[in-house]
Amino acid sequence: MEVTLHYLEDELKPRLKNPETREEAFNELMQISPDRLDVQTLFYLSHLKSRYYTYMYKAYEDIEDLRLAIDYCEEVFHIGREYNTFPKKPIYHFPRVYLKFLLMELTEDPVLQNKQRERVAYYVDKKLCAFPGNPSFLWLKNQL
Repeated sequence: MEVTLHYLEDELKPRLKNPETREEAFNELMQISPDRLDVQTLFYLSHLKSRYYTYMYKAYEDIEDLRLAIDYCEEVFHIGREYNTFPKKPIYHFPRVYLKFLLMELTEDPVLQNKQRERVAYYVDKKLCAFPGNPSFLWLKNQL
């Protein structure tokens, strides 16, 4: 079967959202070879892997899942640099900042937490310039 962006959006994403089909969908996701995928599909593939670990973090509160979710968000931007194509959709930018916000909230060292808060606030402001009025970034700005 040829893996397309539509297949990932319409077939795998709903199965990842569902706790009963999540593991099976994730296993399928991990079997997809990136070799023949276009850059937009590669972005979305990494995005879905990040979503899986975000769901796992929310279910079990294991910080390692949060770190893996962040890593896959970062992978989207590494792919962009590799292909000289910047991801332009907010669905790739918001999780990257939001997950760092969650990690910041878990930081116990107040000095480090303050530095992380400043960094998250900087990214939120930067993304609001790129995506003015985006409700997700506006919500996150209010959380800071």
